[in-house]
Amino acid sequence: MIWNNLSVARKLWGVVLGALAMMLALGVAVLVYVEHIDARSRQAIEAADARIGTTMQWKSLTELSTERFLVSATSTERHLVEEMALLSRQNSQQINGLQKQIEDSASEPQERALVQRLAANREQFREVAMGIFREREAGNTQAALALVQQRLRPTTSAYIGMLGELVGLQEQQRDAMAAQARQQRQRAYLAAGGATLALLCAGILLSALLVRSITRPLARAVALADAIAAGDLTQ
Repeated sequence: MIWNNLSVARKLWGVVLGALAMMLALGVAVLVYVEHIDARSRQAIEAADARIGTTMQWKSLTELSTERFLVSATSTERHLVEEMALLSRQNSQQINGLQKQIEDSASEPQERALVQRLAANREQFREVAMGIFREREAGNTQAALALVQQRLRPTTSAYIGMLGELVGLQEQQRDAMAAQARQQRQRAYLAAGGATLALLCAGILLSALLVRSITRPLARAVALADAIAAGDLTQ
């Protein structure tokens, strides 16, 4: 065998350098894999934080728009009604853009279902708002106020509550992503530990073979010398 024909020095260098090379390759592979996991998890968490920020902005604009609409729906001053209605419409346009961003980025079934519920609830809000304005334009102030109390406020409260639920769900998803990244990192380190142990066992085996390849010829030489010294020249 080629191994047996190698000199002792080459065998020693082969074992040492081979072990070092394998350890270096393992360390580099683990570092590259862990860095890949960290980069991917950072991107996912940053995207989740962006969605959370968008939803919180959506929620705050909804609260502001609702207050402005309530002022426009209940005030008796014409200029204030027109100003608040204009601002409320501007907020609504901003909310449309934020809602579209969340709808496009929603990936989990639970999140998509909640966004669909929000869209349906917002349509209810618009229907109630149009009914309030129709009553006001017709001069039915009391009917408009009744719609505000009986339908608009409950619809708005449910809508804002679902936005808060959406923020909580998105935060749970972000935390789950971070936990998954930690688990993947731990598994990578465990795999590296197992590979290191395997390399250690392989090094021990190679060392044993190296010692055996050295000691067995020496033992035969000593036995031959002892036999000749004892007068056994047949050896």
